[in-house]
Amino acid sequence: MTNSDTCFPDQSAPQLKDYYCPFCNHKLFRGDVKEFKMVCQECNRLVDSNNLPSETEEQEKEA
Repeated sequence: MTNSDTCFPDQSAPQLKDYYCPFCNHKLFRGDVKEFKMVCQECNRLVDSNNLPSETEEQEKEA
């Protein structure tokens, strides 16, 4: 058994994204998730991914 057999066989590594708190901009975590609910360690506020603006909405505001 080789090391490559145990890590993502026949797949490339997933693209990881950094997630930040919308209130204090503290980095929450890095990963590849569809949705999450967690408390920010810095400001102790609940961060719910369902209530965050989507990336397309943010890009439209910048334009």
